[in-house]
Amino acid sequence: MMKRSILPMILTLLLLINLLTWTATYAENVKSYKVLIDLTRTNDFSGINILVRQLYDGEIYILLKDVSAVSSLDFFTRNFATIFYGSLDNMTDSRGSSVKLEDLDIDMIIIPSVSSDARFTQGEIDKLRRFVEEGRAIWISLSTYSRNNIDAIDVINRLLTYLGSGLSLDNVSIKDPVNNVGDPLKMIVYPSPSSDIEFVRYGVDKILMYRPSPVIWRNLSETKYISITKELANVKIITVTSSDAEVNEIYPGASSSYYNQSSKGSFVVTAAEILKIRNVSSTIILSGAPLIGGSSPMIIGRYDNTIFNGPIFVRNIVLWATGYMGELSFLNVLNNKIDRSTELLIEQIGNISRDLNVFISNVTNRLDAINTKVSEYDQKINDVKIRSENLSALTALLSDEINSLRSSIDNLRSYVMISIGLSIASLAISLALYILGRRK
Repeated sequence: MMKRSILPMILTLLLLINLLTWTATYAENVKSYKVLIDLTRTNDFSGINILVRQLYDGEIYILLKDVSAVSSLDFFTRNFATIFYGSLDNMTDSRGSSVKLEDLDIDMIIIPSVSSDARFTQGEIDKLRRFVEEGRAIWISLSTYSRNNIDAIDVINRLLTYLGSGLSLDNVSIKDPVNNVGDPLKMIVYPSPSSDIEFVRYGVDKILMYRPSPVIWRNLSETKYISITKELANVKIITVTSSDAEVNEIYPGASSSYYNQSSKGSFVVTAAEILKIRNVSSTIILSGAPLIGGSSPMIIGRYDNTIFNGPIFVRNIVLWATGYMGELSFLNVLNNKIDRSTELLIEQIGNISRDLNVFISNVTNRLDAINTKVSEYDQKINDVKIRSENLSALTALLSDEINSLRSSIDNLRSYVMISIGLSIASLAISLALYILGRRK
């Protein structure tokens, strides 16, 4: 009896073990993306909860300077993300155990705000360099505005140069007197991605930026900076200002690299560069305003009564840069199908246009032939007309001649009749004289 009662328990246990084994195997095969958010360059974490929530399907790590910074994180972020402490080249977990960046298999590092007092140690720079060489992605954003932003810009530009990117921030800030939320410095910017990453604008209409610095570019073998255009190879435009934007100021104590105080128009404020290092592609993204921090970071979804798409925008960029794509995969496939359908439609229109041109050419040739025949018939008709006119003239002339001849005949008849009358009278007189002569 005991054995019978144990048997079902053993079978249930074996089934449970198989189920757990299958679940573990499945979990190992499920691939998501891993993102490390470096918060050691700023003391303002406002908006980090929105950023973490947007990456709900990823494995999120947060790097803080020390344990004391944990209190600045909200409850959700503390419990959803894995938190490390220290620096990129010297991390520890909550138990104080050492953690190496390369062991985490991170897909992307986000440095959402680089403040004016931020610095990168040589060890961190080397870590980031190896990270890029492995084909990973980095997104760096300037901190919220301060009079010492030139220091943060210098730190960012030097780091990007070391990483092999020509992206840079110019030492100017921008304002938009038309497209803003009540303050020209709190600007509305718009997605304007390059055609091959058009899908990152999915669900994104506008984004808020506070006093951004424009993103420029240079060939690292040269010193001259240029504005970013869609013609630059391997450089992707992501967001731009409206054409009403203008330079607000050149930062005190700094000189601009490209723009000047009178510069106006559309400025690139977020861009990416695809680096090719030993046949491996990596992505560097640069934004001229903070992703988090301050009262109006890019991550924001609402400012007063204005709705922004910052959360969706940030998610789209992360999904693209990590290669995970997520819901963007469907949109990308759809865009490819639309592009292919458009190509086929253009091809069919081209074929129809060619056929129509051939048809028009044939009709034109036939019309030309008909016109030639008509011209020939017109000439013949003209010839007949001329001949008819000549015949009419000749008929009229003959009629005149006949009439003249008839008149002459009439005159001759009258003359003959008179002559006959005179002859008869003369004959009568002679006969009378002859008779009288005989009587005598």
